[in-house]
Amino acid sequence: MLAVMTALCAGLYRPVGTQPFELVVGQDGRTWLRTSATFVVPPEDLVIAWDLASSGVDAAAARLSVLPTGARVSVKWRQQEGELVRWRLASDQRVEVQACLSAPVKELKVEREHLVQLREEGLTWQCRVKLSGWKGRPTEAVPVRLPEGQTTVALQPEQTVTAPVWEESSVACRVVLRWDSRSGGETATKTVVVDRQDGKAFARRSLPGGRLTLTAVGKEFAQDFGGAQPGVPVELAAGPEDSVRVQRTRAVSTQVNAKSDVHRRLAAFDEKIEYEYAVINASTQDVVLEVVEHPKRGWRVEEATHRWQRRDADTLIVEAPLAARAKDTLRLIVIRANQTPE
Repeated sequence: MLAVMTALCAGLYRPVGTQPFELVVGQDGRTWLRTSATFVVPPEDLVIAWDLASSGVDAAAARLSVLPTGARVSVKWRQQEGELVRWRLASDQRVEVQACLSAPVKELKVEREHLVQLREEGLTWQCRVKLSGWKGRPTEAVPVRLPEGQTTVALQPEQTVTAPVWEESSVACRVVLRWDSRSGGETATKTVVVDRQDGKAFARRSLPGGRLTLTAVGKEFAQDFGGAQPGVPVELAAGPEDSVRVQRTRAVSTQVNAKSDVHRRLAAFDEKIEYEYAVINASTQDVVLEVVEHPKRGWRVEEATHRWQRRDADTLIVEAPLAARAKDTLRLIVIRANQTPE
């Protein structure tokens, strides 16, 4: 309960009570306090007053809208005295309207958190909202509406509150072992991949960015999550796999098929890049390892000892099946055609 509204008709104030309110978080991240009340506008003028004292909102930006939109009601003026805002409404006929009032909340910080657990049957994924910096009065059971769902919170000045917004269970996923040349180390990492192509509820969700904690095999892996649009795959880091290691033993670039201009200067060439990797699986289980390389754009694979795929213009992935306690060597030849001297 927060917004105090009164009506003035025929020179008399009539209190209409303290109205409950809700917080609405927009796509742009701004948070609005919103409340409403129903009035009968007589042929005479009606004044609606919104007392925003100790509400923690920006009274100067307070807005009024009237429903139904087709009602023959006009706003004659808006006045503000400190934290008290008044609107005078006029109508040429008696009509019942709903006055919707909203104002941006000052300094309230809204963050998302994701708690993800890896189980045998799949992922359990909970999205939560964290509110901090509330400047208004203590208030119980405040609805909070967000683009991804809604929840209810109890607000206390300058305290942080966290509440669940939605939860999905048995989310289909797969765990892959991956080594990336950009990582700078030799140890492979575990990545939980959620393809989100099955059309189920989780695949249709827009996932907001925020702090994410993945719990797997009794360990927690905290990470920043950038969010994902519906149907876009999600990848979560699940820590190192010390038993699987990769050494890039060769990455040599040479110029082939060189071409000269009329002055016998080098004009164009193909860049040939030879990669070689020594991979070791010291575990007692067979695994499939993804070796990720990042050639510069304009590449094609000329030779490969293992199956490969192009993820995007800068990402080449080689799949290496490894038996338990086994070693292997991967070789790649990549061509970047029609390069010019820098």
